[in-house]
Amino acid sequence: MTRVKLLPIILALVLLLCSCGKSETVLTVGGEKVSYDTYRYFYLNYKAENEDYTEEELHQKAVDAISMDIALTLLAKSQDVGLNRTEKKSVDDYVEASVANYGGKEAYREALEKNHLTDELFRYFYSQQLLENKLREYMYLEMNNIIKSDDATVEADIKENFMAAKQVLIRHDNGQSDEKNKATAEEILKRAQNGEDFDALIKEYSEDTTALTDYVYYFTYGQMVEGFEKAVTDTSIGKICEYVAKSEAGYHIVMRMPLDEGYIDNHFEQLRDAYKARCFNDMRKTLTESFEVEKSKDFDSLDFNE
Repeated sequence: MTRVKLLPIILALVLLLCSCGKSETVLTVGGEKVSYDTYRYFYLNYKAENEDYTEEELHQKAVDAISMDIALTLLAKSQDVGLNRTEKKSVDDYVEASVANYGGKEAYREALEKNHLTDELFRYFYSQQLLENKLREYMYLEMNNIIKSDDATVEADIKENFMAAKQVLIRHDNGQSDEKNKATAEEILKRAQNGEDFDALIKEYSEDTTALTDYVYYFTYGQMVEGFEKAVTDTSIGKICEYVAKSEAGYHIVMRMPLDEGYIDNHFEQLRDAYKARCFNDMRKTLTESFEVEKSKDFDSLDFNE
């Protein structure tokens, strides 16, 4: 399989906003072709997220993300939901605004390259975001009877599939080394396990800027970062997780809390929204499980770090 060559310099100057990446097909997922640029975008972003990921883990995460994107497209088609002319025009408007925001075409192109993007991918991802918002809105409507979300259904689901937890978060981007952050988190865990007041430890050490009232998060599966969610599910109600969890956000010291009926009553609509979002994502994930993934004959010889 031959790679697509870069455009000549003169032509590139004329077509500054055109994608100049590799458009060759490197994978087929669920019968849909996946380009070099698309796979490389996910591969490199996951690599930047966690340098400890193995090549196999990077590949699987990239494939999972691509599969979810393809599932979105297929799900939208099944519901006859698509972007109209005005919505498609808004993609062009968004790109023009981005170019202006960066101070010109060259700066825009440099920003794309820094984030492992091409103009084509940038446009595609934004249009997919619009499509997802439109599809969610359509599927969430109770009158369409796609996601059942009456009070009784949601109440039952909250009891079965929602969790509550507090945490002390030591962020990766706090200016300290990873070794120091990990050591700090492990020391906090020891202090919590030795009986120190968990709320006091949160107040003193946590770098979580999004904690809710009384530091408690209420959430359902797939709503929080993976490391935090696993730590909560591994922990009994009222207990502190036995290990320091790690995610792309940082190091988490977690205490699982009981569900509070008063909180549920006061935030029922927010929890309903989280329930509907999980149902939507579960439908996408179920669709991905039917996808077959095939590598191109040259896949294993390609360098996605270029």
